[in-house]
Amino acid sequence: MATLSPVPYGATHFDVLLGGGARSLGFCEVVFDPFLSTAVQTDPEPDPPQAVAQASGQAGLAVPRLMLRRGFDGSLDLYQWWDTARKRKLKRGRTVTVHLLHPADHTPVVTWTFSNAQPVALAYSPLQALQGGLLMETLTLHYGKVTMK
Repeated sequence: MATLSPVPYGATHFDVLLGGGARSLGFCEVVFDPFLSTAVQTDPEPDPPQAVAQASGQAGLAVPRLMLRRGFDGSLDLYQWWDTARKRKLKRGRTVTVHLLHPADHTPVVTWTFSNAQPVALAYSPLQALQGGLLMETLTLHYGKVTMK
């Protein structure tokens, strides 16, 4: 259950669980696409979802996605999940859970659960010898349903 606060929560304390027995992998950024709904219409012949998305200016967002970003630490967990998906060897997606954590005691104050999540893209930041910085790894997931509590 979401925990109410007299002031808005910050966006810096969170964790991500990838389901399937995977550990929390130290993500530093979670990017939520807008959560879209199908338009409610009184017309007896409603437009197909793609037409609704185009009419509302939301074309291209019909497939929900979630982006997870972390500093690359040598672990190949994300690559192996993505590689299995691209070879079409996944039998089903995972349940991915994102917790926003209370800054004082790190207990969850709200939870987003993404069901049937499957990797569709894996990206790495450029390697640049002349500039310092971290090598970043970004995994993009499609999912079936999101719940928030």
